[in-house]
Amino acid sequence: MRIAVIDDNSSDRETAINLAKDYFNQRKEYEKMEIIFDEYDSGEAFLNAYVKGVYDILFLDIYMNSLTGIDVARQISLADENCHLIFFTSSEEHYPESYEVHAKGYVTKPLKESSFSFCNAMDYVMKQFSLQFFGLNILVNGAEAFCTFREILYFEMNNGKLYLHLLEKSFELSGKYSNYSQELLTDNRFMECYRNLIVNMDYIQNYSENNFLLKNNEEIPISRRKKQLVLNQYMKYFLGKGKM
Repeated sequence: MRIAVIDDNSSDRETAINLAKDYFNQRKEYEKMEIIFDEYDSGEAFLNAYVKGVYDILFLDIYMNSLTGIDVARQISLADENCHLIFFTSSEEHYPESYEVHAKGYVTKPLKESSFSFCNAMDYVMKQFSLQFFGLNILVNGAEAFCTFREILYFEMNNGKLYLHLLEKSFELSGKYSNYSQELLTDNRFMECYRNLIVNMDYIQNYSENNFLLKNNEEIPISRRKKQLVLNQYMKYFLGKGKM
């Protein structure tokens, strides 16, 4: 696991790293996990060095010179769905904005006095981190394969055929819709938003009267009959992702 600590205060960076080390030391299930910390003294320095997929967690100070933590988070949340964000701040003024970037924690300074909030945020992040490795066994052209849930945009049956849509490609699957759908729907990030169409809510960017807009700019329909139930489920999930 690789963690970036982005704060223009060196003392706060040190405190954040020590809190994280104490957290992992206290939880024996992670004792064999290698943890690497990288420090950055500005949002610009981090973004100049950033490579998608390198970091699992970002500790972000909100109040920094020039680029704020919120500015950095907006860029990263669009680029990397699997990078988890925890904000550090001396004010709760930006709490609503943290929902926009799906932050997993909002820890107030001084950090030494907020160890309980920090541990709660880390517990939530580590639970989400473990979900990244869950997935679906699929059958493509008679061959078995494994696809992680985090790769899946949506799954559908169209004209009697099954299709699994990922970020950069799609597969026609063999098997029954019910078998795949039952397995997908055991994971709370998936929702059947239309008849025989299941979407990964992590990839929903926005919604209109009749459609969801995905983060690849593709649109998928919302059931008219179940519209309110579908939107309620999505909003509950969306707000839950920002749970502190």
